[in-house]
Amino acid sequence: MKHTIRFTQQKIGRYQKIVEALVYRQQVALPPFRYQAMPELDPTLLSLQFDDSDWQVLAPHTYWGGADTHFVLRNYFTVPANFT
Repeated sequence: MKHTIRFTQQKIGRYQKIVEALVYRQQVALPPFRYQAMPELDPTLLSLQFDDSDWQVLAPHTYWGGADTHFVLRNYFTVPANFT
């Protein structure tokens, strides 16, 4: 089938320009996540009151963990009021 007959490539290009303007209109950087390996399920690690101050802080764009690693990531953030 020849897509040039239906101008598919041109249509996609026009729609892409419309959609690109709507992607990530508002964004705020998140604080670093805290990481804790979890060899087995420990529900206490999931509690909101759990002290995670000694957990490893993950820098953005870094590798952590490994194959077949169970883990917990924690972070706290507030959605800005002007995002609604």
